[in-house]
Amino acid sequence: MTHIRSTQIAAFAIAAILSTGALACSTGVNGMANVGAVAVVPQSLTLGCNGQPKSQTFVATEAGFNGTFSAQSQNNSVATVSATNSPGQFMVNETGSGSTMIVVTGGASAATDVGVTAC
Repeated sequence: MTHIRSTQIAAFAIAAILSTGALACSTGVNGMANVGAVAVVPQSLTLGCNGQPKSQTFVATEAGFNGTFSAQSQNNSVATVSATNSPGQFMVNETGSGSTMIVVTGGASAATDVGVTAC
């Protein structure tokens, strides 16, 4: 009877799992592995309060993502958002007073929020 050591069994098991693709990396729309979440700078905006401008920008980034980000205001009565000509940059414009969130989506539907307060 042939004896197989536990390290050999583990190696065979890992090889079998890898050959089936069970541990394959998730890839985004750009074909690269998504490593990290969507990040925004700044994470919040104050529009038209105490001398603050009524229009401001933020920038979205995501490691390993080279595609196009999207952004949507949860309340267009407080603020609207639109893409600028710079990749990942968005302009937020005050349309009324209150608070809302801008939802920013990147690769593989990863998303984050930008808090907005308007006076």
